[in-house]
Amino acid sequence: MNKKKRNKKIFEKERRKSFHFSLPEEGKRKICGVLTFILAIIVTLSFFNLAGFAGKLIFSILASLIGRVVFLLPLILVLGGLIFFVTPYKKFLGGVIISSLFLILGTSGILESLAPGLKLAGYSGYIAGPLLKFFGFLVTQIIFGGVIIIGGLIFWYLLKQPAIRDRFSSETSLAPTEKEKTPTFFRKIFTPKFTVKEVEPSPTAVIAGRETKGIREPLLGLKTKPVGGGVEYQPLPVDLLEAERGMPSAGDTRINSAIIKKTLENFNIP
Repeated sequence: MNKKKRNKKIFEKERRKSFHFSLPEEGKRKICGVLTFILAIIVTLSFFNLAGFAGKLIFSILASLIGRVVFLLPLILVLGGLIFFVTPYKKFLGGVIISSLFLILGTSGILESLAPGLKLAGYSGYIAGPLLKFFGFLVTQIIFGGVIIIGGLIFWYLLKQPAIRDRFSSETSLAPTEKEKTPTFFRKIFTPKFTVKEVEPSPTAVIAGRETKGIREPLLGLKTKPVGGGVEYQPLPVDLLEAERGMPSAGDTRINSAIIKKTLENFNIP
């Protein structure tokens, strides 16, 4: 019974695995990009009442939330869809959401500050009210303009290809070397001025069919005296050898015998 239960569980697990459908990461990203493009098309068609009842509902909700900024929403969705296709980063969804919010809020703030109280930016335009009271019109415009620029920079960095980034980094890395090559005004003034003379190559000589370089004369000027070929060799005279004269002598035999006997006695030799 236990074996049957185990086999049944294994069979159910394999059956579930066979129905499990998984996509690679790149396929999921492309599908999300296509869905984003479809949403952008639906929002665009809702402006002209060509998206049916669902399109009217979507347009009314968006118009109440962000007002006339809704006409900027298709462009933001298209940029987000492109990021799903071309971005080199693996984690980018948070950046897409933050940049979209920055663009929407910045545009809403500018519209509300231009015409306060008219609700040109819907409910999102209310964020411009406190800023107008504390900072005034000009500073409020600068703040919301900066928010829009930040959102656009995030989109640009997400859409930028690695080749462009690598080329930019290579140009910045090569820039210091090029600057070092070009002399500055102070370097031109304080650089030492001297002339460089060319050194003649060392003479070559041919010895036994081969060329040899660097044959130089003695440094101290010591030169050998050439010997003439017609002079004959003269041997040394015999008088230079000392002549041995006299008879050989054995010396005093008595003293020598006494020394030998004494030596033998010292070594106990009879």
